[in-house]
Amino acid sequence: MKSKEVFERYGPYMQRCIELARKSEGARPFIGSLVISESGKITEGYRKHDVGINYLIHAEREALDKTNGDARNGTLVTTLEPCVQLSGNQLFRSCSDIIIKLGIKRVVLGFVKEQYRVRFLQKNGVEVLVCE
Repeated sequence: MKSKEVFERYGPYMQRCIELARKSEGARPFIGSLVISESGKITEGYRKHDVGINYLIHAEREALDKTNGDARNGTLVTTLEPCVQLSGNQLFRSCSDIIIKLGIKRVVLGFVKEQYRVRFLQKNGVEVLVCE
């Protein structure tokens, strides 16, 4: 898919992700994500710091958790590429591992900072598009 086609198709969803990212108070970088299920259902998330348990909740993780397992063959739209390794302030598994496990077929990114994260998803059968 050419970048113009990606923008035309996913631009409104990316705009919503940017709006969600603005809610990410106290959790930098500000990130917003949404999942479009195969049936068209949309779930949203944004990055936040849970002070009670002192963990970061990644935007992708929050959106994917809200799908209640209805993510297979869906599309994840997010402002920054998903993590591929855990840091000390995350829960249990990386966002990329969850994306692969749940069977997300496509990830649409607003910005790519770390190319190796894109390659990890692609190597595991996930189509990655950039919405410029």
